Amino acid sequence: MEPITALTALGATARITRLLGRDTITYPLRDAIARKATPQNEGDKPPGLWSWINDLIGCPWCVSIWVGAGVTPVAIEWGNTLAYQWPAAALTLSWVTGLVAQHWDAR
Repeated sequence: MEPITALTALGATARITRLLGRDTITYPLRDAIARKATPQNEGDKPPGLWSWINDLIGCPWCVSIWVGAGVTPVAIEWGNTLAYQWPAAALTLSWVTGLVAQHWDAR
């Protein structure tokens, strides 16, 4: 794998992880999953798969491994194509811009 492909895979993984687990634009999806994962009655067990998905998207370390497991084979197989390079570069630039903005806002 070319170094630039590896870097954009890293950036794409980081950005998708952030999008799934923290960004406000995906809050409605996370909220719907949380409602499905919450037992109807206090003594009931939470629904298995929904509870697991809810826990997964609430943990950046947990979700990043699954996102990375999806991004890596795509990068290996299609990393030298524009169909991979453009979206991966856009996701990477979005992630880097978010980090820079977060740093500047903290000052």
